[in-house]
Amino acid sequence: MFQQRAARFARFFFVGAALCAHLIGCERPSAPAATAAATTRTAEADRTTVVSLVPAATDLILGMGAGEHLVAVSNWDAERPEIAGLPRVGDYRTIDWERIAQLRPAVMIVQFREDKMPQGMRSRADEYGIRLVNVHNNRLDEVFTTMRAIGEAIGQQQKATDAERRVRAELDAVRSRVAGTPRVQTLIARTHTGLDVVGGGNFMDELLTIAGGTNVLPGGDNSFPTIDREMLLSLDPDVVLQVIPGASPQEVEQARSFWTTVPQLSAVRNGRVYQLTEPYLLLPGHSVGKIASLFAEKLHPETRPRSDADKERP
Repeated sequence: MFQQRAARFARFFFVGAALCAHLIGCERPSAPAATAAATTRTAEADRTTVVSLVPAATDLILGMGAGEHLVAVSNWDAERPEIAGLPRVGDYRTIDWERIAQLRPAVMIVQFREDKMPQGMRSRADEYGIRLVNVHNNRLDEVFTTMRAIGEAIGQQQKATDAERRVRAELDAVRSRVAGTPRVQTLIARTHTGLDVVGGGNFMDELLTIAGGTNVLPGGDNSFPTIDREMLLSLDPDVVLQVIPGASPQEVEQARSFWTTVPQLSAVRNGRVYQLTEPYLLLPGHSVGKIASLFAEKLHPETRPRSDADKERP
């Protein structure tokens, strides 16, 4: 391209080699353009790259608007446009250290109990110069702690603070919405049957409380137990929230068919068994406010915010 341009100038202005040399200098970026390019390169160099092996952490990073830091995600992350094309490099069972070494992330986010941390993981991360961030994300307050820890690790504390403020405001709005309503005895099922359930001591149970419900299966050492049919009948919830993220229509139909086998349940008799398929359900991430709002909508439909169209009606 340059030679063609030089030839055109030579034909038009009858200049020789000296002028062509002068024109080479003119082709260099102006000072502002060069400064902008340097700034871009500096920003890219300063970006703290992250491998997230925790789907909830991935969601928190995206929720705070810091997705550009991600260079790889876990095998368990749901497909979504923001991470399309990113390599999948492992989960809590297996880690593709060879691929991670090629990516050279500054930070890797994992979630293990300290006594369950795979042997040699910390030394392997140190060998590659990776900062290991081990999060604990079962309770609602831990979601916010994780949000802040991620913000600090990637140098985005303000984005983390802003995201926390937004989510807390969403939760407060749900609390206000159901204030004064009677609490609803609720069972949260987490698979296509009503036997894999959510007990107490976890973020889902806390969100249910915020939404105006009472878990019929509180407490216990196991937050996510499996019960038998006899126990299900004895619990006799008034509402069942069947949480099956991303379920296909066929899976939803399978989930519905289970409840025909227990017609004596109050929730079944009263038509208050709800299949919820939103992809962010069961994820202790940025969408916990949306989960609480969805629960409140099912438990207390009378408190549902009116749409603009509704407001125009007499």
